[in-house]
Amino acid sequence: MNWTEFAESGRQLAVRGEELLRSSGLCLVGTIRTDGSPRISPCEVILEEGELMLGMMWQSRKAMDLRRDPRLVVHAHSAIRKDPRAISRSMAEPERSRTMVKTPPDRALPTCSR
Repeated sequence: MNWTEFAESGRQLAVRGEELLRSSGLCLVGTIRTDGSPRISPCEVILEEGELMLGMMWQSRKAMDLRRDPRLVVHAHSAIRKDPRAISRSMAEPERSRTMVKTPPDRALPTCSR
């Protein structure tokens, strides 16, 4: 997801969302299983260069869910605030032009973002 564009359209929501996402570096991602039921999985959050990326193991169940059906829900949580939630719906898009942050190029895995 292009976080810069999102922030331009809703500054207050983007600031709050970024605060929640960066507070733990983790979120919950909801994907759709092959039988149509939901799958909720923890996921690493990467906010770099104006992009929101989700780090996951290549060929993990959630990655395979997203390859088949790119719809997803991201839930961020922080125990620090009294209203500790932010939820977003989006579509996954394979990221092929970058490598993971701080990963040597020879060990980089494909990522999903958006």
